Formats: sequence, structure tokens, C-alpha cells
Amino acid sequence: MASAKEECIEMKRRFGEELSVLSKPEITQKLGKLETDRYAYGIFNPMNITLNPLELCLGLARVACETGRVRIHEHSSVVKMQRIDSNAVACNSRWLVMTETGSVRADEVVLATNGAPAHLSTRLGVATTPISTGMLLTEPLPKDLLDETLTTKCAIFDERFALAYFRRAPGNRILYGALASGLPMKPATLERKLVDDLTTTFPKLAPYIDPCVSWQGMIETRLPIFPVVGRDEFNHGLWYSLGF
Repeated sequence: MASAKEECIEMKRRFGEELSVLSKPEITQKLGKLETDRYAYGIFNPMNITLNPLELCLGLARVACETGRVRIHEHSSVVKMQRIDSNAVACNSRWLVMTETGSVRADEVVLATNGAPAHLSTRLGVATTPISTGMLLTEPLPKDLLDETLTTKCAIFDERFALAYFRRAPGNRILYGALASGLPMKPATLERKLVDDLTTTFPKLAPYIDPCVSWQGMIETRLPIFPVVGRDEFNHGLWYSLGF
């Protein structure tokens, strides 16, 4: 098995990623306090960012509409796509995309739905696997205790398959996600398991962890954990961006 340093060298060679391996003391010296016995070292990527996906979606929609060339139709799930013989259609469209209430002809179609619905593409439908993941936001924690435990402004995730990902949130809270599983959980079970995982990571905070809100949702993934992006070589004009 490759060492962490070897993995960083390979990532730089293949993708130009400037990664560095940090020991536990170096994490606190360079990034801020991360006081937990769960991790022996860290890999730091200065180019990684975190974002609010809803705000990103709304921002992209706003900018696209401002061009005057884009129309967005919400609540219009696609129920079927089919290739069209371009010689038989006056506008030379290659695809007919159908919803329950209307249809669109298009030269190009992009499947960017996280995972491809099997009824739209049998082949791409098996490229990723749906899993459920949960998140929790704590109530405010004692600032002095949190300052002893977690001050880094970086977002952190670990290398478990059911990885944990977390960061310190405004108001002396922790935003914590984990629990990749095949099926959604009951809300009470989800919250209990998230609290258990969070307190395992930060035992010192255990008596003070009080969930403010928790939620879960379906995402698509694959092994190895890389997105699936490209053009369908068997269906001209069909592009895909899946498995993020």
C-alpha cells in the first residue's frame, strides 16, 4: 500500500495537486487546532474549497438566465429520451427529450443529474451507486472548550468509505456529515448515529453536543471515488457529468 507521501507525489504527477503531509503537531501549527485522537496525520490541499451547493445552483441559474439565452423549467422531470433520425426532422435535431407535459428537440443533451436515471440511459445508470448521507449542525458549544478542540478554518474529511466531513461553523457550532449507507435512516436513528460519530471524533465535547438540526439526502458515488464525465461514444450528442 502506498504511503501518504507517495500518494501526494502521485496526485501531483497526475493532476498537479500541491498536497503536503502534516503530522498531528504540524496540523495545529499550520492550520489551527484539531484536537482528536482519531487521526494520526493529515494531507493538506491548499486549493480545495467548500461551498454551499444550493447557493451555487441558484447563482448559476441567475447568471444563465441573465444571458437571455437560457430558460429553466422546474418540476419538469424527463420521462424519456430518444434519438431522432436527423433526415426525418426539419430542424435536424438529434434528440427528443420528453416530460409528462411537453417535449424539447435538441442537438445536444447533457445528463448532469448526479447519477443517471436508468430509464434514460441503461448503460450510464449503472455507472454510479446511490447512497444516503446525513448531516448535523450542533447547537452553540462553549467557546473556550471549542477553542481548545477545533479552531482550524479548513474543512476536514477522512478516508473511511462512510467518511466523516466537518468544519467549525459560525456561532461556535460544528457542521458534521457522515454515515454513507445504502438506504435512508429514520430521523432519530440518523441523528443518534451522527452524534455518536461526532463524539467519537471529539470526546472532550461529548457532554455538550446538542443537535440543532439534522438531515439526510441521496448522492451518487462510485469506486474509485472520481466523477464520471464525458461524451457517450455510443450515442452522439449525449454528454454526462455524474457521480460527484
